[in-house]
Parts: sequence; C-alpha cells; structure tokens
Amino acid sequence: MPVKIVYPLALAALVLVHGAAAQITPAPPKPMQAEAPKPDPVKEAFLALSEADRKAAQDALVWLGLYNGVDDGAFGKRTLEAIEAYQKKTGSKVDGVLTTAALADLKAAGEKPRAAAGFASFDDSSTGVRISAPLKSLEKRTVEHEHTRLASKDGAVTLDIYAPAKEETLDSLFHLLTTETGDRKVAYKALKGGVFFVVSGEDGEAKFYSRYAQGPNGALRGFEFRYPKARAESLDRVALAIANAFEPFPAAPAASAPTPVAAAPAPTPTPSGPSLIATAFVIAPGQAITALAPAECAKPFVAGAAATFGRVDEASGLARLDGDFGAGAATARFGEDGADAILLSRAPGAAPDMSLLEVSRGDWTPAAGDRASLLVSAPVLNGRGELLGVLEATKSPPRKIGGVTIAEPREAIAGAALKAFLAEGPPAAGASMSAPEIARKLGSRALGVTCAS
Repeated sequence: MPVKIVYPLALAALVLVHGAAAQITPAPPKPMQAEAPKPDPVKEAFLALSEADRKAAQDALVWLGLYNGVDDGAFGKRTLEAIEAYQKKTGSKVDGVLTTAALADLKAAGEKPRAAAGFASFDDSSTGVRISAPLKSLEKRTVEHEHTRLASKDGAVTLDIYAPAKEETLDSLFHLLTTETGDRKVAYKALKGGVFFVVSGEDGEAKFYSRYAQGPNGALRGFEFRYPKARAESLDRVALAIANAFEPFPAAPAASAPTPVAAAPAPTPTPSGPSLIATAFVIAPGQAITALAPAECAKPFVAGAAATFGRVDEASGLARLDGDFGAGAATARFGEDGADAILLSRAPGAAPDMSLLEVSRGDWTPAAGDRASLLVSAPVLNGRGELLGVLEATKSPPRKIGGVTIAEPREAIAGAALKAFLAEGPPAAGASMSAPEIARKLGSRALGVTCAS
C-alpha cells in the first residue's frame, strides 16, 4: 500500500519539475564581434590631402573631361575612376593615388583649358550671385533688373543669371523647368526640397544646364547655361565647372558686374541703332505681314532692309510691309484649323539684322470675333504651314526663366480679318509637319522687324 501512495507523488513531482524546466528562457547567444572595416589605402591617401587640394584635383579632372561630379573634396567611385583615367592617359601607374608631384601635374594640366576659356569668378550686382564663367568667349553682357545675360558674339552660347520674382517658389520653378514641351527634353533632374535643384537636357539643337538654390526668407537665385549640341564635347565640362563655382548667396555682398579677362580686349560699346520690335511673315515676294501701326514705327526695316507700309488695316491692326526681301517665296495661304499651333518669332541676336529664330508650340483657342488666344508670341502657323493668326506687336519681350517662357495668354488677329489680308495661294499639300520641320522649311520667312528712331 505505501508503494501505491509514493509512486503517484513521485510522478507528480516529475511532472512539476518538467513543467518548470519548460518555462526557463535560454540565455541569448553572445553576439559575434563585428569585424572592423578594412582600411582603404587609396581613399585614405586622397583624404590625407588638404580640402583645397582635393577640390582642386576634382576641378582639374572636370576641365580634362574626366570627372562628372561635384567639387566637394569627398572621395567616391567617380573621383577614383577619374584619377585612374588621368593616370592611364598620362602613362602613370594606375593605382588611384595622387602623389605630391602627380597632384601638381594634374593641377597644371587642368589649368590649361580653364585659362584658354578665360574662366574667372565675378560678382553679379544685378542678382547678388557669385559665379564663374568663360568670360573670354561670353563677351556680350546685358543687364536687366534681377537678370543678367552673358553671350557669345553669335548669341549661340549664353549664361543667364536670375533672381526670380518673390511669387516664384523652388517647387514651382522645378515643375516649370522639368515640363517637356515641344523640342524641350529633360535628361536629368534632381530636387532637394527647400535647398536646390538641377535640371539639364536638350531644347532643339541646344543643350541646357540649370541650377537654382533657395536662400534666406525663400529667396531664389539660379542660372542657365545654354550651348549648341554640336559643341557639347567642349562645353559639357564648362557647364559643370560653372555649376561647381556657383555661389547663390555669397557671404560677402556682390561688388560689381563681371569684367572681361585681363588678356581679352575690353568690348567696344555698340552704338544705338534700330531695335527689334516685331516679327513679320513673308506672304509673297517683297511682302510681309505683321501687327504694327505706322505711328509705332515711322521707319521700319525688315531683315535689315528698309521697308514701307504697303497696306494698313486699322480695324484689325494688321499691316503689310513692302521691301526688298522674300525673293522667290510662295504666296502664303490662310489656315482655318490648327489646335496645335506652331509659333515662329525673332529674338535679338548679335545685331538687329542678325536676330535669332525661336520656334515653339501653343494651344490655339478661337475667341469671339476674329480673335484667338494663345500662349506665346509671333506669327502662328498650323502643321501644314498655313497662317492661323498674327500676334500684335509686344512692347516688351515675354518673361523667361531658365530659357522657358512664362506662359501668359495673349490674343492673335485671326479669322476673316487675316483671310481678307492674304492673296490666297495654292492649297496646302502633304502631311502635317513638326515644329522643327516648320522651322527648317518656313523659318526663313519669319523676319525681324526693326525700327529706326
């Protein structure tokens, strides 16, 4: 009998012990000690240089076309690959390490193309920006309120420096400049909210690089560098060098407008002469249509040739200028439809009679009467090359930021008034053309109108 009593108790004790054991939490394994990162002798050698030397090395590599990055003195893949490319190019040991002698040689090599371009820093008094530019080739300078333009003689290469109006924001500008319209294509864009953005790409036959920054109280400063795609091999690096030297809000106040490089002769002031006031479209040999009143211009010139008012319609505002231009041009035809309108306009070039053709698209929206509204400037054509309308002459150029026109609806003279003004040509034939095709085929018929005071 005692055995029968002890056994269940022993079993119960065993069960209790087992249950208690099940509740014991095993001690966590000791974490493995992380291995210390292996030292990178190449990186350490670069960072051992002074910050000024690191930045100078990157800048020299930019000018040699080997580095496509920011001159920040940091060491990364791009910097390493650029140094190795330079070493390979010079026949040196390709190890990514810049010795004291190699650094001196690199700086000297980068200085040659920099000096050849006349690249120098200046303070722009109109915008407060400090920036560097190839002043030897950008010898023309135009200064307006909160906007400065440096341009080459032929106007093909430009550097616009901006201090946008207070109503603009960094986000709104970024949205505007990253919107692809017509021939404008964005290749790269980067935005750091509330700090800066970069946008680059192509616009027809030109490339552009824009950078804007936000400063105290939301103030904005920026620039756009624009140049022909045909010259990209040499000017891509200049665009990057300008960006690296861009100081939107320098610690010291801007002192003066840019001055030419010492080696370059000072530009000769251009005497005042005829100013570009409108764009006319050749409608027949020796005849061009525009929206200009004789009271606004007593002595008109078309493409530099003296012209006269052959016909004026005061009710509509249309005028026909007659002169020695447009030889061999076919008679223009009126167009009644063209929701996707193409605009041809002239902008100031190196001289009034050397104006530059601008081509863009706009939404064509018929309005009451003989008017229609659209969003940019100039004679307006449809894809078949027929005239849809003519804008009235503007007293001031449309506002632009970063090469993009700030769209403001304007009215065009269209409909019956325009049709009555034209001697009807043969019906248009063929498929609708793109804006570049219109520019190539009919751009020579869009002529600048200047006026002698």
